[in-house]
Amino acid sequence: MENLQITGSTRRSIRCAGNIVLAAEFPTVSGDTPAAVHTEALLAALWKFTESVLAPRAEQALLNAAKAGQLFAFRPYKIAVKVEKKSIKRGVLLSLSLSFYGGEQESLVTRNFLWQADETLRLRARKSRKKTQKNA
Repeated sequence: MENLQITGSTRRSIRCAGNIVLAAEFPTVSGDTPAAVHTEALLAALWKFTESVLAPRAEQALLNAAKAGQLFAFRPYKIAVKVEKKSIKRGVLLSLSLSFYGGEQESLVTRNFLWQADETLRLRARKSRKKTQKNA
């Protein structure tokens, strides 16, 4: 099996009436391990959400700006997704980060997924425990 490979990124634009209303940047991944398949499925779901939910909102924002005579103030919505892969002591840590700008909203969300070193089984993240000293 071929492990997850992050080979670059793809930029896409969605237009309305000749104007870019949404600019998207998604990583390009390949591989056939469960971790790679999982990551590809997440990216596909995020792109579907971008097309079906965010693009219509961006188009409506452009139309609202045009109706208000404020077309010069419209800024396209932007979404950027990044995937980072890091080998750690317990296996492989995949970090998926999504940054979004839309109108007045800005968001940054990061999710971590821990996999075995061979990327076949997803592991639970351990919660760190701090030792407490008892008063003597």
